[in-house]
Amino acid sequence: GSIIQVGGPVCDGFFVKAVVFLKAVEWAEPRGLKPNAVLSSRCDPYSPSTASGWQHYFEELPSQQLPQQGDNRVFELHELAAFWLYTVNSSGSPIYPGSFAQAGRIREQRARAVQRWLRPAVRLQRMATAFWLRELRNSTPVLGVHVRGTDKHLGRHVRPHEYYRFIVAWLTYYPLGGVFLATDDELVLRAMMDRFGSRLTFQRNISRSACADKKHLEGCLFSNAMSRPVAAQQANIGDIVMLDSLLLAKCDFMLKPASAVSEFAIYWSGARLHNASFDFELRGQPKPNAAWL
Repeated sequence: GSIIQVGGPVCDGFFVKAVVFLKAVEWAEPRGLKPNAVLSSRCDPYSPSTASGWQHYFEELPSQQLPQQGDNRVFELHELAAFWLYTVNSSGSPIYPGSFAQAGRIREQRARAVQRWLRPAVRLQRMATAFWLRELRNSTPVLGVHVRGTDKHLGRHVRPHEYYRFIVAWLTYYPLGGVFLATDDELVLRAMMDRFGSRLTFQRNISRSACADKKHLEGCLFSNAMSRPVAAQQANIGDIVMLDSLLLAKCDFMLKPASAVSEFAIYWSGARLHNASFDFELRGQPKPNAAWL
């Protein structure tokens, strides 16, 4: 009945906190510890100021119904220790899979873990379902396309033109098929729109950056409509990221870079998308063996 309470590193990107927590679960469960998450902070750019960052985006954990601070069954995992689990102690389960063979094991493991410990908030699941029914109900099947632009600093930037031949092949083979585009970069969106126009579906009327050469999203992301910095729209940006990931998880096939947004889509698909996706940065990733390509 002991609990390990996980925190930090809370000043990093949105899905960093989720990966930190999953890696803590991997460490804690064999030791008989039930994990709990406390992952909000003044320097967390995605947590709402009036609520728990964790509970805003994810369902309550089983451990959150048990005694918390002050109970001798609660063990605090200090922020630095959590960071060590996330970075240094990553030989068995790295942040991103490095090879296709490694990815299969990690994705199966994390798909099981998210079903138990990392369930998206019901309100976000309902928002994703409503979007799908409104925008993609008549498109069958749907190709998910994730293009990471603004703040990618691990691996390389996969440019829009690298996706083009896959999208053309999909739309040619499936005349009634759809394409859902998830991107944080306004320049990527414009390039894709110039090429594919109305065949694309994406979240509209949201803030995207046009600063693809900057390293950190927090330093350059401003609302195009209101010219306000990210601090003024924290929860909204977090919702946008979560919805992109949940919508990608619903797709029939996915094209992706090394990024937690689309990696979590695979976990939330129950690892179904492991064999129905193409990662441009994954070593040994086989080319899609599909009739449409």
